[in-house]
Amino acid sequence: MAGNNLTGSIPPEIGNATQIHVLDLSSNHLVGLIPKEFEKLSSLVRLILNGNQLSGRIPSEFGSLSDLEYLDLSTNKFNESIPSVIGDLFRLHYLNLSNNKLAQTIPFKLGKLFQLNDLDLSHNSLEGRIPSEMGSMQSLVKLDLSHNNLSGSIPSSFEEMRGLLYVDISYNHLEGPLPNISAFREALPEGLKGNKGLCGIVRGLPPCNAHGSKKDHKFLFSLLAVIVFLSAFFTIAFVIVQRKKKHQDKAQKNMHEEISFSVLNFDGKSMYEEIIRATEDFDPTYCIGKGGHGSVYIASLPSANVVAVKKLHMLQNDEKNLQKEFLNE
Repeated sequence: MAGNNLTGSIPPEIGNATQIHVLDLSSNHLVGLIPKEFEKLSSLVRLILNGNQLSGRIPSEFGSLSDLEYLDLSTNKFNESIPSVIGDLFRLHYLNLSNNKLAQTIPFKLGKLFQLNDLDLSHNSLEGRIPSEMGSMQSLVKLDLSHNNLSGSIPSSFEEMRGLLYVDISYNHLEGPLPNISAFREALPEGLKGNKGLCGIVRGLPPCNAHGSKKDHKFLFSLLAVIVFLSAFFTIAFVIVQRKKKHQDKAQKNMHEEISFSVLNFDGKSMYEEIIRATEDFDPTYCIGKGGHGSVYIASLPSANVVAVKKLHMLQNDEKNLQKEFLNE
């Protein structure tokens, strides 16, 4: 039924053909969703629906098609994500989902398709990293992931894919070294171009040591800038602290000098004469208090404003001896 200008949608009654092994409806004008009744086609070995206008999601019911070896849904309008149940179709040899509108990430369960020879996911909107589990697909001969939005580096597990002969990862956002296997070493430039940072011993790509050197230089420049900034910051902080300390030391020195000057210029005899005059020779009228060792007088001095002066009582003999010992100490 391929190429017969069939129109409309696939009827759900197709689920009644439970013994069919091959269904080829390619290159028609079929539209709409794939009916969930496909899960009844458990004997299906080859399913070919490419070249139509089928839309919606790829049905998860495909997971029940355990005998399926060949699946081609390319050049349709399927969207959403690739259902992870595709990874349960262990007998698949051929899987083509190219030229659709599939989005999100590649399901890691595809790595369980150990018998897969040909995988084409090109011309979709797949994003994120390539799952490292795909390195387990050691029977893979052809891999096409071109024209997507894949990013990050190619998993090192790809070096285990010794049977891989053809690879196309062009027009993504991949970076880093290529796996060291012949499929990548001998890849055509057209199969690698359109990525932002791939490197390796391949024509058209920079060697990885130069790629790494640029990264190292960028890191060193960044580190140097940080060191210069921190050095300048601590230098300025040190200068500010030293200036502040110097200012405080200078102020303290000036205060000590003023005190020393006042002490050096103190005239005891002149002060005593002022006190005698101000208290009229310690007249009782100026007495403001008495204690065990003396009386306190108030005196208004020309040089020191109002002061309190304590006059000691006359000492007895024992007290004189104690005073003498105290002064000697």
